[in-house]
Amino acid sequence: MVAAWARSVLRPAEACGLLLGPRCGHWDIYGAWNVSLPAAPKPPVRPPAPPPPGAPSARVLFLTDLHWDRLYTPGSDPACPDPLCCRGAARPGPSGAGFWGEYSKCDLPLHTIAGLLAQLRHAGPFAAAYWTGDIPAHNVWQQRREDQLLALRTVTALLRQHLGTLPVYPAVGNHEATPVNAFPPPYVHGNQSSAWLYDAMAEAWQDWLPPPALETLRAAGFYTVQVWPGLRLVSLNMNFCSQANFWLLINSTDPAGQLQWLVGVLEAAEQQGEKVGSSRVGGSQGPASPVHPPPAPPLLAAAPRCTSSGTSLQPTACGAGAGTTTASSTGQPAEGPLCAGALLRLMPSGGQGRGPGGSWRQRVLWVQQPGWCNESREQWCRGVGPAPCSAAGQGTGPGAVCAHPCCPTRRFEGTIAAQFFGHTHVDEFEMFYDEETLTRPVSVAFVAPSVTTYINLNPGEHSILSPPLPSPPPALAAELPHKPRLLPPGYRVYEVDGAYNGSSHAVLDHETFILNLTEANVPGAEPHWQRLYRAREAYGMATAFPADWDLLIRRFQDDERLFQRFWYHFHKGHPPREPCLEACKAALLCALRTGRSADPSLCRVLRPARPFRQILQLWRQRQLC
Repeated sequence: MVAAWARSVLRPAEACGLLLGPRCGHWDIYGAWNVSLPAAPKPPVRPPAPPPPGAPSARVLFLTDLHWDRLYTPGSDPACPDPLCCRGAARPGPSGAGFWGEYSKCDLPLHTIAGLLAQLRHAGPFAAAYWTGDIPAHNVWQQRREDQLLALRTVTALLRQHLGTLPVYPAVGNHEATPVNAFPPPYVHGNQSSAWLYDAMAEAWQDWLPPPALETLRAAGFYTVQVWPGLRLVSLNMNFCSQANFWLLINSTDPAGQLQWLVGVLEAAEQQGEKVGSSRVGGSQGPASPVHPPPAPPLLAAAPRCTSSGTSLQPTACGAGAGTTTASSTGQPAEGPLCAGALLRLMPSGGQGRGPGGSWRQRVLWVQQPGWCNESREQWCRGVGPAPCSAAGQGTGPGAVCAHPCCPTRRFEGTIAAQFFGHTHVDEFEMFYDEETLTRPVSVAFVAPSVTTYINLNPGEHSILSPPLPSPPPALAAELPHKPRLLPPGYRVYEVDGAYNGSSHAVLDHETFILNLTEANVPGAEPHWQRLYRAREAYGMATAFPADWDLLIRRFQDDERLFQRFWYHFHKGHPPREPCLEACKAALLCALRTGRSADPSLCRVLRPARPFRQILQLWRQRQLC
């Protein structure tokens, strides 16, 4: 923290606002800045459609938030006064921590993680595995670099042992660093840099990732790789957009040039699809050659402070007379350092993604471990382009700034296939809509539940979206299991449109699996991982496109039984005793419907209605990081 303050370019009013609050001055770590979008027109948006009969699908394993606690001790105190329990000496009697884990503020022993991975050989086959990090336990006050590296290497070796040759694509979690959330931008060198972590990751994951991906991973913790013909994966380092990352006090303007690099990857994928022949369906051409994404932009050597218009406060660093410096249409930075950018959260698309002539068109999906809590979610949606945006999501004039959010998202909605998240430890999703009308659902972000049982709620509290409420109707109460509010271990499997000519690579369905610890911890019992639910079956959805999830939120408003079923799945089958009613329901529906935590626009039409200020207060309690 001291090192970040020493490098910071905060002005006196900003420093005062940060330390003493808004009455003293104004401080906004996420001031407006620009990312350049390509000049090429946005391709026509194709409505999503189910795959043709007989088309192959693929199953993708999704693991997130494993949180191995190497000091977990069966029989130890599960209700200790510390932030993390189930550690230390075992105590006599049946009230101690279970062998396979505990419904309490505890993480998992290694043998539980190994047991999960071992049983996956009978649950496959899988086409790939996405792993969104958070490997160490939650004893963040005790962790050293040696502890983090031990966790990284141990769990990586365990995945390699049990998953064999299955391709695994990891993302960097906020718990991988020490101090937790501390990810300095690449212009911080020496012992304070993240080189110790990124280098170790590149070494541990070198069998899973090609050299170009390892290069950007070593530089700043993000990469792109082709999963199979027609599908490209992008793993982003979301810790660069977390308010908990105090290194952003220096300068939060597109750390490492990650976002401009991302636009370049998207543009390269889009161009590859447009190069193929005619618009004939089912053409005989074979798969296109792989997209060659642009390399990461040169990492910032300095930390120039840029205003909302992109003008540098340090002309010598940004170039004499520098104004808005953006990247070129190839994703490479323009001449001089990048002094402008935008934090955006890029979304999945329900588009078909077929290139002309029926040949392969590149689709892109994100695998992200978002090192954020709610207050920074909307920052990934404040994309601005080099010019005002038309209804087609492209610039209409030179030199101006796109005035509305999510321009990059909409610009590439036909290229982005899906978006996958972890980090919150619960089972949820998040919608995104067109910016012209806020009515057309364009994407859905899938947030999968954690492997660990840990959830950051203080003992004796209700779930943060569940203040004390009246009892539910008897018929509904009879269906609600009165179990502890803390979570069982879990993992997710996505069914996606498979690798064939004309595939959309979109998510078609997903399944969630849990381990019932009450049953597993019975002496002599063996752990049995069971399917909790299948999304389309549980919610009566015809397909799993964005419009279906939007309709589901609308159905939640009037179908109380259906909503409480979602609340049950939200907690991996172990909800609080109190059902989610009234204020709780209003806050949760609003969270599902909008990715911008400071914007009430999408929540005004929802029922039950609650003041947005009250909803924000409930959201702020949800610190599941």
